[in-house]
Amino acid sequence: SGTSGAFSFVPRDKEDWELSRKANIAYLAPLLANIIMNTRAGGNIMNAFVKFMPASGLLKATGKKMLPGYDAAFLGFKSGRMGNQALIEEFAPLFNDHYFLYDIEISGSALRSLRRGARSESERDAVEVLIDQMTAKLEGNYLRLIDKIEKSNGKGQKIFIFGAPFQFKELCEILLADNRKLDLKGKSFALMGGGWKSFAGQAISRDLLVNMIGETLNIKPEMVLEGYSMTETSALTLRCRYGRFHIPPIIEPLVFDKDLTPMEGDDLWGAFGFMDALATSHPGFLISNDYVHMVNNDCKCGLGGPAILEIGRLPGSEVKGCGGIMGSFSA
Repeated sequence: SGTSGAFSFVPRDKEDWELSRKANIAYLAPLLANIIMNTRAGGNIMNAFVKFMPASGLLKATGKKMLPGYDAAFLGFKSGRMGNQALIEEFAPLFNDHYFLYDIEISGSALRSLRRGARSESERDAVEVLIDQMTAKLEGNYLRLIDKIEKSNGKGQKIFIFGAPFQFKELCEILLADNRKLDLKGKSFALMGGGWKSFAGQAISRDLLVNMIGETLNIKPEMVLEGYSMTETSALTLRCRYGRFHIPPIIEPLVFDKDLTPMEGDDLWGAFGFMDALATSHPGFLISNDYVHMVNNDCKCGLGGPAILEIGRLPGSEVKGCGGIMGSFSA
């Protein structure tokens, strides 16, 4: 997980990663199917598929290109198991074709060198490459990615775009500055993850960002998705169309008061904590510095149980998150 200057290390062994992958497939597949297919019947078909197919069969299916009608554009690096990068590497093989904003690897050692200073010639070389890609070549990288999106769109492919909110803002601004707009095919969709984190000074409202995405990319508001997660958990939580992040059943959520005492009730404000049943290589119980509004009732989208309505940071807490990885370059 990235931070604005420091880094969190969460050890995960192969069993831990595999359990997390299975849980996310089982939980997210029917939710995404309902959104992409945009019909109750289609969603029911996918729900039945997920419910009755053995886990081994579903996982075997996910080893193939599950979305051949989609090409994917990832607003990140080609490889690197940190923050959003871990999600990128899991998502990429599911699509017909995929491409990245940065065609290089990002490594923890290179980022540490960037923050504390390079201590060898090889570290200096790695830092120079990263800085060059994210400063001098930033606009060129976006324009190259835009050209690839246009090429896929011209072939009749729908497009999936994944990145942090500030990156979607950059993408839209570069398109507008270049006097261009992309008329993406219907059912193209976007997934935002990582939050604004280190980029609070650049933040705009979610509604305004969704409007920018619609104006420049022709992605409908209901097809702009948002995920909430952290490296320490095993699951990505999707925001439904009614603004709730529904917590998967494998996570036991807790809300703590200022004295770090767990609170009870169905409408709570406080520090977000959780117990993760799938954590096998690290402690699966944590109190985060995220300040949340959590409710526990039925939602208009059809899901029930605990859900998060608002997410912020506790006063005085360090800025952490996947967005902080990118924040390392603006310091």
